[in-house]
Amino acid sequence: MDIGQYRVGKVSGYSTREFYTVTDGDEVHVYERPHGEPKRNIRIAIHLAFIEPWDYEEERKVAGRYPNYRIEEVQA
Repeated sequence: MDIGQYRVGKVSGYSTREFYTVTDGDEVHVYERPHGEPKRNIRIAIHLAFIEPWDYEEERKVAGRYPNYRIEEVQA
């Protein structure tokens, strides 16, 4: 196994970067929070990226809160 193929990044303990995750089914996506970006804008961006393109298939919503979001089906 080549561990280099599985490397997703390195975070210093002294880093000022903040990260958040979006879980969509079995997949977990990790993103860096843009500096100074409000949490509301992050939630809107997640909706546009994960829900808007697929809106015609099923009703979904962004659940959770910063830094761990998830995409859930809306229960009728």
